[in-house]
Amino acid sequence: MATLWKRLPEPEDGWRRYDNLYSAITYTGTWQTETLAANYNGSARYTQVSNSTVNFSFQGTKLRVMGGQWTGRTTTAQVNIDGANRGVINENANSGTTQSLVFDISGLSDGVHTVQIKTVDTSIFLIDSIDIDADGYLLWGVSTSPEEGWSRYDIVTTLPNVVFTGVWNTNNNFTVGWGNTLTSTSTFGKMAFWFYGTKLRIYDSPNINRSTRNIISIDGMNKEYTAYRTSVLDQVIVFEITGLSLGYHYVEISIPSTETGKILAIDSIEIDSTGEFRKPYSKMLLSSGNEHYSLGGMEYVNVIPQMTSNFSASPIVPIFSTEWTNGIQSGAGSAFNAFDGDKGRVFGWASSSSGYYIGIDWSTPKKIIGYRLSSHATIDNTPPTAWFFESSNDNLSWTILDTKSGVNWTKGETKEFLINNVLSFRYYRIRGTLNITWAIAEFEMLELSDPYLINLPNLAERTFMNYGKESIVPVSVMKKIKKIEDKYIKLGTSTTFEHSINMSKRRVDKIMLG
Repeated sequence: MATLWKRLPEPEDGWRRYDNLYSAITYTGTWQTETLAANYNGSARYTQVSNSTVNFSFQGTKLRVMGGQWTGRTTTAQVNIDGANRGVINENANSGTTQSLVFDISGLSDGVHTVQIKTVDTSIFLIDSIDIDADGYLLWGVSTSPEEGWSRYDIVTTLPNVVFTGVWNTNNNFTVGWGNTLTSTSTFGKMAFWFYGTKLRIYDSPNINRSTRNIISIDGMNKEYTAYRTSVLDQVIVFEITGLSLGYHYVEISIPSTETGKILAIDSIEIDSTGEFRKPYSKMLLSSGNEHYSLGGMEYVNVIPQMTSNFSASPIVPIFSTEWTNGIQSGAGSAFNAFDGDKGRVFGWASSSSGYYIGIDWSTPKKIIGYRLSSHATIDNTPPTAWFFESSNDNLSWTILDTKSGVNWTKGETKEFLINNVLSFRYYRIRGTLNITWAIAEFEMLELSDPYLINLPNLAERTFMNYGKESIVPVSVMKKIKKIEDKYIKLGTSTTFEHSINMSKRRVDKIMLG
């Protein structure tokens, strides 16, 4: 558990961190930038001017502020939440500490909270970052282009499958928005759409004619969000959710009938950069007797052999930078610890490790479409927080396939990163991009497994939508299907085609197409 006035370089479980430079955090007064590698993302802001303020609003129930401690720092910076004084920030200390937890509050009501941190003296006050609920988000973050890992869509020009009910109007000359359009309704209308992915953002131009109680339903789970603001901002995040299961999600956005005179408006929508913004279609399941199967299931599998030494899987061998010469479990002799299947052992922990790398020589070119990293089983924050994932065919010229920064880790955690790679390379590696110590407990590289059948418990429509397969159904399987007879019956929003099937290894007597 985090302790006040102790260093907290990464958010704990259940928390989410924002850097001091995030667009939703605004400043008044005179502020300067401290560039220091030990700060979060390498920088912090500070002021020595009384009545300077830090301002932001967030959706959540708890808040932490990371600052910097040193002699002569402020002891009186006021923290006001929703207009009430909730304490002061004291950064005065006998020794210097970066990324120090200087304010911590929890148990706030679940909703939107407005925060102002105000200086009342001329001693230095420094803010490095803030943490809020892991499932919360900062409001009024202006974003004129998608961040890494996100793709943005204009509802009118790029999303023809959105279904509108009620009366909606489109401003086609909305030059300050994304795609120059803004779609809105003042008659309690509703919009609905499907998307494939794990996360979702809604953008609007919040102002005083917006509601504080817009409703968004995701797979039947309702949440409220606000777009009300006393002054107008454009291309602003008004709702965000991450951590959804990878798959298709059904979304409805509406405004309650009690919000008379208010407008529901949407500028644009963002989802995963690897996601798809469309409704499931052309789906099929297999049925044999009372058993039901999803056809063509696949999963991402690690293709690096488990190693017991650097040469136990030869000609597949680790590659690593020559700088790994000291530190715990580092050096040439233990590179295999990143590939041994044991999270209790690591490769790394050398100092000043910007540019250090660890990877694999496959001996022949291989197409890798993703990778996983794992932290030590009992020690926090062992992997890097910023890196390049790179490929090469000569171990000299490298192509960056993936870039990450600000990644947080907990003990024994495994994170998966999928990449859009269509080429084969002999060498792949991860290269740290910050001057920090780091180590990797497990490093996996991924391919798709061969297709397989998934046995399903029932034939409910939700099962059909979640597990029915589309064009990824293997052609080799499809060639074994011989159509005998066609007839159809309704299955909710889908259509059922019934066939008699004879397959070489499994009798299949029904195919369902949506």
